[in-house]
Amino acid sequence: MEAALDRLVRLVPPAEKPPGAKTEWAQLEAAIGLKYPDSFKEFAGVYGLTVWFDNFSPFFGEAKTAADAKKFLRSVQKRLGFLKGNMYDESFRPTPIPLYPAAGGLFPFGMDYSGNQYLWLTERADPDRWPIVVWQMGQLAILEKMTVAKMLLGFYERRKPMRDLWGDARLCELGGFGSPKEVLR
Repeated sequence: MEAALDRLVRLVPPAEKPPGAKTEWAQLEAAIGLKYPDSFKEFAGVYGLTVWFDNFSPFFGEAKTAADAKKFLRSVQKRLGFLKGNMYDESFRPTPIPLYPAAGGLFPFGMDYSGNQYLWLTERADPDRWPIVVWQMGQLAILEKMTVAKMLLGFYERRKPMRDLWGDARLCELGGFGSPKEVLR
């Protein structure tokens, strides 16, 4: 188990049977033509589609049937539609990055309730080396050497770059995230 995921499990124990934890990865990967990072499949096997901090949710299809996988693929295309012509760097200069299904394009794996999307830039051969791109309603942040478990753990433990991206987790404590059980919904 990835070290960050192991620590996250100890700090924030998962639900006994989280939704989405039994995804048919081979069927889903065949349908989309991409292999998910092993770290993500491991994370999803532990936490599934659990919502974090009443805000962040993983985005993937369970693909129990071929029809499920096709439905997920349609939702991916719809989600990526928001990004077309709407991607900018930190200085708000247009940043044309290809979108899935283009080779090396951005592929979504998460979302939050502020409208932000979390994607992988799939240009590297090894999915576990894909950088995470955060689309913040236009502006992009690129996180190298980051996994979903590291992202959530970094916010929970108030570390950069997640503190800079999402703010200070202590503010969430005021809203009810004082204990690990309150982190997951």
